[in-house]
Amino acid sequence: MFSWMEVRGQWKDGIAYPRWAALAHWGFGEPRFLFYPPASWTLGAALGAVLPWKMVPGAYCWIALMFAGAAMYRLAREWLPARDALFAAAFYALNPYHAGRAAVAASAAVSFEAPVRLSSNAMVESHVGRRLADERTRSHHDSLLGSRPRAPSSRE
Repeated sequence: MFSWMEVRGQWKDGIAYPRWAALAHWGFGEPRFLFYPPASWTLGAALGAVLPWKMVPGAYCWIALMFAGAAMYRLAREWLPARDALFAAAFYALNPYHAGRAAVAASAAVSFEAPVRLSSNAMVESHVGRRLADERTRSHHDSLLGSRPRAPSSRE
């Protein structure tokens, strides 16, 4: 929450993309905004601009969990009917572990878990993913048969 307040203060000073958190470490500061993902601290600061600071963590957690549910619905729709996908999304978003993790850490990582899995599934199903899977299978079969990988031939 201190990061969100710091970003909001820097926005008021005209700094659109803050890089240095001046109030951290008893005024010595740190380059916090270079290391943390901008979506999390930007959303928190934007919520602080429209809501009282006491309501911002709850709104932030609600948005993160709703995004997680929407991403899980999209992921589950690839294998399940709409009704079952909706149940999976609700179960995923309302999971007590996610709710506690989001409430304690106010972390958006929960909301990125399903999209990461979705994109990895899409890569595996794509041409590149099939080619990588074929290469892995071929090298696995070669290692089982005891053959060694061939050195690349040089063309002159």
